[in-house]
Amino acid sequence: MVTAFEMDVAAAEEFFRRCEERQATTQNERVAILIEMAKEGKLRSIVQTKRTMEQYIEDTKKNFGKVLYVGPKKGDSDATDE
Repeated sequence: MVTAFEMDVAAAEEFFRRCEERQATTQNERVAILIEMAKEGKLRSIVQTKRTMEQYIEDTKKNFGKVLYVGPKKGDSDATDE
């Protein structure tokens, strides 16, 4: 299952700032920050779908034009594909 956190530019900048401040290097640490921001009402939406990430991105591009995909770093030990 794919989970997508949708946000505007200001929220994305805040997300990256928080990751740097907390030295969040694993996917689990970064997702925890995203969940925290969602609870604060700073994200547009959270979407879970059975489509692949590539399908989700293509569908989203049809509606919004551009999509910035931020995925796990190569070699991230806690990266999972469910």
